[in-house]
Amino acid sequence: MRILQVLLNNSKLLIVFFTYCILIVIFAVIYEEEYKQNALAFAFNSEILKAQKNSLKESTQAEINTLQTQLKAFDQLAEKLKTNEPIKITYSAAQILVNPAITQLPQAEFTTPDFRLIFHEEIALDTGTITIQGSYFAISIDFYDKQGKGMGTQVVPNYMTNQFPTESWQYQYLVSMVTRELQPLVEEDQRRLQSTGCYKFRGLDFR
Repeated sequence: MRILQVLLNNSKLLIVFFTYCILIVIFAVIYEEEYKQNALAFAFNSEILKAQKNSLKESTQAEINTLQTQLKAFDQLAEKLKTNEPIKITYSAAQILVNPAITQLPQAEFTTPDFRLIFHEEIALDTGTITIQGSYFAISIDFYDKQGKGMGTQVVPNYMTNQFPTESWQYQYLVSMVTRELQPLVEEDQRRLQSTGCYKFRGLDFR
């Protein structure tokens, strides 16, 4: 009887207690479902930092692999250009709004033992530089492997022209310009990977 009396006297407290337990169960179910949907949102700072470091490391390594592959393609092309074989220029259809008179853009394709490289012109729309003869163009290089898979594109740095290159020595010059640009990037990325306790990438610093 005493137990029953105690329960009756504390009925409000018991209601609060059971309500609290029910709410905890409901919260746990909702929390579990949310965690399954997006576990990263519930990660602690250390886990987030670790994930960021791993992501930056993978991105940096991927960039190194791409740049080194492009440099290898340039090495093979440089050897090919030493033979001074005639450069075959082809033309692709183009629609240049800045200069509607231009309907075709030249390009030169080179095949090496492991790669295919295509040099082509791109009008510099951001500069709006136009000459009497036509527009100034930047030179871009597209990289492909033997299976035709794209391996990125590089633009020749600090180079504008209104005449597409037609001689081997001109392409040797373009290759050397891009190579000088890529090599320091590879070295910088390698230093990032070799560093301990700190990864820096594109202006970010995680310690």
